[in-house]
Amino acid sequence: MPGPRRHPHAEAQDQAQADGQREVYVGRSVHRSEDARLVTGRARWTANLLPPGTLHLGVVRAPMAHARIERVDLRAAQAQPGVVAAFSGEDAQPWWVQPPDIIGPEGAHKPRQWPVAIDKVRYVGEPVAVVVAETAAQAQDAVDLVDVDYDQLPAVPTIAAALEDEALVHEDIGTNVVYRAEGAREGDLDAIVRVADAVVRRTYTIPRVMSTALEARSVLAEPQADGHLVVHTSTQSPHRLRDMIASALGLGDGELDVIAPDVGGGFGPKLSAYAEDLLCTAIARRLDRPVTFTATRTEDLQTTTHGRGIEVEVTVAARRDGTLLGLGLEVTGDCGAWLTRIGGNIHLNGNKIGPGCYRWEAFRFDAKGVFTTATPTAAYRGAGRPEAAFVLERAIDDVAHELAMDPAELRRRNFPSPEEFPFASIGGLTYDVGDYAAGLDAALTAVDYDHWRQQQRERRASGSERLLGIGLSSYLDRCGVGPGVSEFGSVQINSDGEVVVYSGLGPSGQGTATSLAQIVADALDVEIDRIEVVHGDTSRVASGTGTFGSRSMAVGGVAVSVAAEGVVEEARRALAHLLEVDEADLEVRDGGVAVRGAPDTHHSYGRIAAAVERGEVPGMSELTCDNAFEPGDFTYPSGSHAVVVEVDTQTGQVEILRFVAVDDCGEAINPALLEGQIHGGIAQGIGQALFEGVSYDQDGNLLTGTLIDYLVPTAPDLPDIQACRTVTRGSGPLGVKGAGESGTIGAPPAVVNAVVDALRHLGVQDVTMPCTPERVWRAIDEASPASG
Repeated sequence: MPGPRRHPHAEAQDQAQADGQREVYVGRSVHRSEDARLVTGRARWTANLLPPGTLHLGVVRAPMAHARIERVDLRAAQAQPGVVAAFSGEDAQPWWVQPPDIIGPEGAHKPRQWPVAIDKVRYVGEPVAVVVAETAAQAQDAVDLVDVDYDQLPAVPTIAAALEDEALVHEDIGTNVVYRAEGAREGDLDAIVRVADAVVRRTYTIPRVMSTALEARSVLAEPQADGHLVVHTSTQSPHRLRDMIASALGLGDGELDVIAPDVGGGFGPKLSAYAEDLLCTAIARRLDRPVTFTATRTEDLQTTTHGRGIEVEVTVAARRDGTLLGLGLEVTGDCGAWLTRIGGNIHLNGNKIGPGCYRWEAFRFDAKGVFTTATPTAAYRGAGRPEAAFVLERAIDDVAHELAMDPAELRRRNFPSPEEFPFASIGGLTYDVGDYAAGLDAALTAVDYDHWRQQQRERRASGSERLLGIGLSSYLDRCGVGPGVSEFGSVQINSDGEVVVYSGLGPSGQGTATSLAQIVADALDVEIDRIEVVHGDTSRVASGTGTFGSRSMAVGGVAVSVAAEGVVEEARRALAHLLEVDEADLEVRDGGVAVRGAPDTHHSYGRIAAAVERGEVPGMSELTCDNAFEPGDFTYPSGSHAVVVEVDTQTGQVEILRFVAVDDCGEAINPALLEGQIHGGIAQGIGQALFEGVSYDQDGNLLTGTLIDYLVPTAPDLPDIQACRTVTRGSGPLGVKGAGESGTIGAPPAVVNAVVDALRHLGVQDVTMPCTPERVWRAIDEASPASG
């Protein structure tokens, strides 16, 4: 059974300790530096920031999914005690220069979405008016008194309803189709389908899900005495959010800063600029007072962008011996009422990553997006890659069933071998390195695959009502978000010897500050407790892109690593001048620089920095190095998950008995944090497979607007997760590949495959996620001969 492979640095650490040297940090499970303040109540959450004179924003939200706004009467609200102002959409219209930019597919319809609706509402919860009051309770009381007349229109709650075009979400566009995209056309899929021994055609549905971060969206906009604005908010991308708010309000450079304090979970939705971000900033500027908003849990579930929400028609052709020949994917994505900044692009990820970790002779991809009268969709942990992996891995199991072949063997036969890397995928990507068979074999061994297959046969033969299913998935991820997207990193050494790291990342609980400090500690040969990491503050960090796409270490970590190497070179250059020696004769050791073989020449970094700050080194005023790293390509993590479930055929209840995840994430900066990311992703993946699913009724009302209705798994609902690793070193400078989204990619198809595997002999071909007891029971009942 494979265990976590030791990082080369960890082995070097053992030798260093044996030699009496400082221990190496990279590759060690260092405790998170963030934890002390988080567990002792000293975290800084946006909702707790209430400077004197802060006003509270209350939002009047649409109670129906689709309606024209006939009248908005604010008079009763404005007369309430504590109310400072109230605004309709028409009142606020002059504030906006333009809405935030949308990066949609080519040819996509991009209607202008203003922060407060003007002509009509298009989903339940859309802002219709706002009030600001001295207290949150006064604001809510005033919200309840705003009188709005609506002329209700037919809802468009589903993809199927959208495609009928009987009711239009945006009449001026004339259709509910947001875009159509013709993607890959590799090989002749139709010809291959005609001659293939086995052809499987399926339609898979991946319902919407909600991010349900522990910290709901929150924002505080605070005007400064000089007219400058500071926005504190729970965001994954402070610099991008600053630019979006500034653009919407017509603010110039230097007029606005965004600070992300501690962020309690992001998962993708906190990359967007929301109406409340813009409104708090605009109203604070207008009234010259701080303005804050924190969403209630229902507001957060209603209006924070949802994820997933697609239907995919899949065609797979194969030979009798299990050779995969052709793959066709036709994707229809639910964009919701508005196209968000990157929402439509998420559906297109299958155009590149759709072929997964297999060889193919033909591949065809098409996609379209539709408007519905539902909350807009955007990125959610994995952002298109979990969807692509789910439909592929479900289809692979269906092909295996069609060929009467073990699903593990079918996968193994179609993996490229390690010798074939770099591997040119038919999707147009070049995977740098991998060993997919090793991951699958490790998962099969760890889960004891043959044992459970035997147990499955015995239970079926005995007529047991509690059936076993074994599910597999072999996934490929595409991480790092590059090339074309850089990340900022800077390392500065002060005269007191303290090291300050500045990063453009926007972490939300990953332990990023700890990992960055480990990288810098090794590069500078200093103790980790002398390193401060600064992120999430556009007033202190020169530039940044943010945390998403499993790019923190693969891009942000490299940026900081290069900056650390650069500041070491600056220290060597400075000391070479001070001692009048050749730089080549200097070495880094013991938290400073010295002439090789001359211990008495050792200068600490602080001593060198002090000399630089005194002006003793020409051309240098401080000991620092900035870097913007842009990767030359994505990274490609991979892995295999194996799941054993028990299904009660009388109740439909599913219990996970075993869950093994074998992931190849490249090298590990901090193995404990890496495993935490894998466990967290798997928890969300299991949630999607068995528990979570957004539901609307035929009138577009959200039926899952509370955590009573939207079931998020808690610790007792989850199995023990055995997380193992294989390692092929990534091609980037640190050898890392990314791990933040692996669990949400590998877990859902493995779990659903296991559920279906338990029931195939009963005639069940599919169970739509989430595989709740009712859905499982109905699938069994409908497949039963007696039900016909």
